[in-house]
Amino acid sequence: MEHNKTSAAISPTKRVRCIVKLEGIPSIGMFPFSCGWSTRQRNMTEADISMVIKAIDTGFVPVLHGDAVLDALQVCFSSIIEH
Repeated sequence: MEHNKTSAAISPTKRVRCIVKLEGIPSIGMFPFSCGWSTRQRNMTEADISMVIKAIDTGFVPVLHGDAVLDALQVCFSSIIEH
């Protein structure tokens, strides 16, 4: 991928998906929030990885993105994945 102003604006997730696609690796984007992950005071309390395992078992490489999940004690979302 040529680096320029346009490619610099592409999200890291899209870059990863683009690279695995160019390499012929079947991938699937997955949100931790949609998979049922949650936190309590920013500590993981639930991390249902069954869909991640299912994706791997069916030949896909899961690309996890979107780091916001529900937090039991905060009235907002919690960030679980930091760069």
